[in-house]
Amino acid sequence: MKTKRHNSSNKIIGYAMYVVAFVMPLSHLPAIINLYQTKVTTGLSIESWVVYFFGAMVPLAYAITNKMKPLVISNILWLTIDLVMLFGIIKFGVLAGDDSFQRLLLVNNIGKTLAGLGLIALSTAAILFGYDLINTENRSSKR
Repeated sequence: MKTKRHNSSNKIIGYAMYVVAFVMPLSHLPAIINLYQTKVTTGLSIESWVVYFFGAMVPLAYAITNKMKPLVISNILWLTIDLVMLFGIIKFGVLAGDDSFQRLLLVNNIGKTLAGLGLIALSTAAILFGYDLINTENRSSKR
């Protein structure tokens, strides 16, 4: 049986999750403001922000699947922050000059990052498939 104290603790933690869901992504606003005001991309890695963007899709899918509203809100905000940063890095970094080599390098780096993420996804899928196959074999042999 749940006690009154236990229920109030859950409510407090639930409210704290909503606060964190909004505050944490917004903690990147100073970096975004700095990027768009100065138009300086030195020290900003486009590869990292691509990974952040695609990495945020997994917890978003998990949160949607499990109907976890604070995490859905948080991950949508993270995806938005990541997109705004990526747009700024591309606009003020690579596309700012006439250097076609920099543009080619951008496409190459994004391609390598996506290939790495794809390899991780395929490896994970293969491991999960193998695990499921082993469990299916074990269940059928026990009958």
